[in-house]
Formats: sequence, C-alpha cells, structure tokens
Amino acid sequence: MKNIGKIVLISITLMVAISVVAFANSLVPGSEQDPVVTLSYVNAQIEELKAYVDSKVIGSASQGETVGTDTMFTYEIVNLQSGQKLIGKESTEIILRSGEAEAIDNGINGISDLTEGKDLLSGDPVGLNHLLIVPRDDGRGVKALTEIYVMVKGGYEIQ
Repeated sequence: MKNIGKIVLISITLMVAISVVAFANSLVPGSEQDPVVTLSYVNAQIEELKAYVDSKVIGSASQGETVGTDTMFTYEIVNLQSGQKLIGKESTEIILRSGEAEAIDNGINGISDLTEGKDLLSGDPVGLNHLLIVPRDDGRGVKALTEIYVMVKGGYEIQ
C-alpha cells in the first residue's frame, strides 16, 4: 500500500510539472497572457503616442495660424495701429503692453479679463498688463484706440 501511495503522489507531481511547462511554453511573449515587454517596445509605443499628439495639436491649428515647434506655446508681440482690431481664436491669450484699447465682445458675452476677474464688454477699456482670454472663436478681441503693442498666444486675425 505504501508503494501505491508513493506512485500516485509521484504521478500527480509529474502531471502538474508537465502541465506547468506546457502552459508556459504556449504563451506568446508580449501577449495579453504574458505581458512582459522590452524597453524598445515601450519606447516605440511612446514615440507613436508623441506623433499622434503632435498631429492632433498641429491639426487643430486655425487656418492662417503659424504653427511651428513652439509658436502655439509662446507669446508673439503684435503691433496694431489706431482703429485696427485683433480678433482672437478659441483659447487665445492677449496682454496689452502699451497704448489704449477697448474690448470687443460677441454681442452676448464679453472677453475674460483674468487680472480683474470680470468680463469686458464692447467699449470697455482694456487695462495695461491685464491677461485677457478669448473663450471661443466667435469674434471677440481688442480694438486699438491708439497705436498699441500686445502679446498674443494662440490664433488670431487682424482686421
């Protein structure tokens, strides 16, 4: 009887060992069942993601807007003469550096003056060094009353 118990125990142990080896050999490296990946695979996926994000950022640029490596993320100095208007695209930031200007709204809502914490409606004076944000591409911006210099980040057109 003792021999039969040893034989059964050895048989079960061998079957388990063979099953484990067979299962381990059936897995494809990098598959969902065996998720071990190499550094080169991770780097390739990161580069693919970067290319996708860059294509979406550049693809979302407004028509006529200059898009380079950093132009959407830096301020551009723009000079306007009296009577000219700078109309911002969605999410454009505007800072009046010199001269006098007034806000241009869309007829319903104003342009956001984050420095003062209020909306500026058409005709309201724009304060020097105030950060203005155009929330939507719907005709909001600033009108120069004198020669002005503004810093602009984002898309815009001059009328």
